[in-house]
Amino acid sequence: MGFADRVRQDTIYTMSTSICVSSPFHAGFILVRSWITIIDGGKSKRTPKWAKLWCGIGIYSTYILEIACGLLEYRIFGAENNYAAISGQVNAVKMINGFFWALTLTIVLFTYGRRISKQLRGNKEPSPQFKKIKLMCR
Repeated sequence: MGFADRVRQDTIYTMSTSICVSSPFHAGFILVRSWITIIDGGKSKRTPKWAKLWCGIGIYSTYILEIACGLLEYRIFGAENNYAAISGQVNAVKMINGFFWALTLTIVLFTYGRRISKQLRGNKEPSPQFKKIKLMCR
């Protein structure tokens, strides 16, 4: 809990909150990367370089920005005595970052989900696995 004062309590709070906020984005990027690999991976099923770079920037920037902005709220913007204080300016930066990555993830997921669904339409008898994949793409 941080009550021994070896590590500041706001640091523990910031780190755990940042991980909770960034983890769903991480999972989303893993899903997007696998769908891009399915469609654009070719015979070798290798992820294209642009997708690796885009996912890497998205994952790392989300974690780094969440942690850095969380620490800034406490250390610079005067919320040291209140563990629930939020700086509107710093929070806006975090929200803009989250909105940007959520929007790009949604666009790419929608695009590649439709492409995967189109590839699977060729089967006359849909298997249970086909139904699961199509449901996930929807």
